[in-house]
Amino acid sequence: MLSEFMGIKMKHASCLAIRLCVGRVPDAVTRMLGALLLLGVVIGCDTSAPRFHLDMVHVRKYEDPEAPFTDDQLRNLADILTAVFGTPDDPYMIADANLGIHEVMEQRNLNLAAGPVGSDEFGRAQGLYRQHCAHCHGVSGDGAGPTAAFLNPYPRDYRRGVFKFKSTPIGEKPTDDDLERILRQGIPGTAMPSFDLLADDEVKSLVEYVKYLAIRGEVERNLVLELSELDEDEFLLGEENSEDGIGLVQDTMSMVVGRWQRAESRVTEPLPRPSTADPKTASAEEMRESVLRGHKIFNGVIANCFSCHGDTALGDGQKNLYDDWMAEYDPNDPIVKEELLSLRERPQPIRNLRPRNLRRGVYRGGRRPIDIYWRVSNGIDGAKMPAVPIRTESDPPDKKGLSGADVWDLINYVRSLPYEEISRVPYDVHHEGMQLEKPR
Repeated sequence: MLSEFMGIKMKHASCLAIRLCVGRVPDAVTRMLGALLLLGVVIGCDTSAPRFHLDMVHVRKYEDPEAPFTDDQLRNLADILTAVFGTPDDPYMIADANLGIHEVMEQRNLNLAAGPVGSDEFGRAQGLYRQHCAHCHGVSGDGAGPTAAFLNPYPRDYRRGVFKFKSTPIGEKPTDDDLERILRQGIPGTAMPSFDLLADDEVKSLVEYVKYLAIRGEVERNLVLELSELDEDEFLLGEENSEDGIGLVQDTMSMVVGRWQRAESRVTEPLPRPSTADPKTASAEEMRESVLRGHKIFNGVIANCFSCHGDTALGDGQKNLYDDWMAEYDPNDPIVKEELLSLRERPQPIRNLRPRNLRRGVYRGGRRPIDIYWRVSNGIDGAKMPAVPIRTESDPPDKKGLSGADVWDLINYVRSLPYEEISRVPYDVHHEGMQLEKPR
């Protein structure tokens, strides 16, 4: 089914060149996309139509400097991506039951979110992504829209498929609820606003379009890795390897989509919260003791929070970190950095990753106790924030890690920091002026 779909859809794959403004279509529609890629004819290019562009930074990092990818190889890659995913005005995903796309998104939601801003004959809004998101996140989802360079932090580049604020561990995908929570609540301390006033179906369509952009980007990045293994006269998918090429694309799609399918099953369930560490049930003295224990955990060798957030939790423990998005530009190599930045559609200056100043009371991933629990237990993907090792009753007694009660004590300490005097005396000294009341 994949081969038939790709053969049909490639009739629409125009304006696909990256280094040359040309595209290719098949002489005859066949069941194999490979027939398109070497027997095509030039059909021109409409430069006014929005288009997805290849991640040339990723391309450059994985091509051999002595034998870079040829223009034909990159056209081949772009043609494959258009056959599988369509264009910004006409997005689609292969309706193949074996790939499980229907479990991840629906075509009608892509149609609602994609394309130019407007409405259909019934007055229903269309082009929602371009109306609300593209000016920051870019048409390709690369985080480089027209306003991106003026924002700190930069908008998210979806193409890596990496999301920071979620209920699943590092390396796993966010759930739909995670993405919807961000859309509805926004991200405090950033330019990401709340879209809670949008209708439910509009929010859902944006969630699925973000997933679409992420899946497309992940497939592209994986195909670039496959391309790096080929000789300069070989293609990912062509006449001579149509069966193997289609199998490669299908396997790549299946791998990427499969990780999104399993997201719900990877949600981290919090360990029980002791009543003596719960602001709803604990006395003032019990909360005080919980915060004191949390302070020791914060500065302990297992949680090791102080090494990044600093002894006073001002976020000054580390000043030379880069998140995964910035690290891709090799920021410590000035020559390579400038070369890679020049490949961006809209180059953005490299910025350091600053650990959170916990005394401001601004929690980008959410301020609920469960939100902070997920940050501690799961870590923050792409942001150098590791997951704290946690041990349960079923673990061996010699396993190092925090207990569930320890994690909740740590959360209580973190939530108390905005109300604490920064010039406090050490916690092991009794002091009447210490502000350790319940977080409110």
